[in-house]
Amino acid sequence: MEEEEFQEIQKFQEFNELLENPSNNILVDIHSCPIERGDVATHHPAHDGYFTQVPRGIYVVLISDFGQDKVGENNVQDLDMNMYADPNWVLGGDSEIIKAAQLYFPLDKIFNPLMMFGIPGEYDENYDIFNVKTGKAASFNKSDKSLQGKWDHMTYSRRVLLGKIRDNEQKIVYIPTCDPTGKKPHTWLGEWWNEISNERLFLQKQHRNKFKNFVNWKFGEERISLRNLNIGTMGRDGEGLHQRMDGKNDWEFHKHFMKSVSGTPVEITHESISDPRNTCEGPCEYKKSCTNNIPLVGAIAKFCQNKYCKLEDKTIGICQPIPIGGKRKKKKKRRKTRKRRRRKKKRSRKKRKKKKRTKEKGRK
Repeated sequence: MEEEEFQEIQKFQEFNELLENPSNNILVDIHSCPIERGDVATHHPAHDGYFTQVPRGIYVVLISDFGQDKVGENNVQDLDMNMYADPNWVLGGDSEIIKAAQLYFPLDKIFNPLMMFGIPGEYDENYDIFNVKTGKAASFNKSDKSLQGKWDHMTYSRRVLLGKIRDNEQKIVYIPTCDPTGKKPHTWLGEWWNEISNERLFLQKQHRNKFKNFVNWKFGEERISLRNLNIGTMGRDGEGLHQRMDGKNDWEFHKHFMKSVSGTPVEITHESISDPRNTCEGPCEYKKSCTNNIPLVGAIAKFCQNKYCKLEDKTIGICQPIPIGGKRKKKKKRRKTRKRRRRKKKRSRKKRKKKKRTKEKGRK
């Protein structure tokens, strides 16, 4: 057995012990905010804390889907807590949760968004940190002045949150949350945004596979039926169909995710030809007047050499594909040849001589 595989099995064993004894495991009921931040610098975003490490002693189960919002209304927190308190939820839990689950070990790299518990007076004002076994809110001061940002209720990065949760006891931290793409900071190049998006997608895929590998390790590659294992479905799915007043079955109650309606596309493909930080919001294409009038001649032909798109600043401009590897064409400055310089000098000498002769004539 290879060293890496041996270490993974050790981590699976530790995670399974915490799963079987959930007295310290907690559920973090919280929103994740879009990628943009108030202090975004003009330099490369890799240096701005967009990724962090999971602290020692903590296993994170992140329930999110990139570009999707997590649905948490209808007072479903109790159902979710009861599900995570059952060690068999990894096989018998809600199907959408099983598909979305990402498993992170201590010291694993994880995306580090800003997070918020809820707006006072709104449906989400009671979002908090709960012990999955007792259902009681954990001792955590959401009003800590050292943590507060622009709003009292929107104060934590994932790094800060996990750091505050960490103590001497090992635990699993469940974070069912939104994962919106957000909007590209206007100071970023499109390629920087793509790097962040690709890294987020890579981590999502990698840690979903880690969760699947754990389930296979725990229950075996050949899935035994839930009935034979005496495991019933749990979570929101375990509640059965929600029947409306009109007698029709309503599946909306079981929904966990919905597409995030706003934000920059996962990948940016085109940018302004004059300002690479001003990227395309829509397709970069030739004007219809050009594509509908072929062959093109004269001034129309010149106009139709360029493609146009709707840019971030809501203007229409000439666009180009984002260069692979960030290699952009530099505008060449026209150099004056030696021959031209000589000609210029000769002309200036002639002018000086002519001026001199004019002065001499004037004296006479």
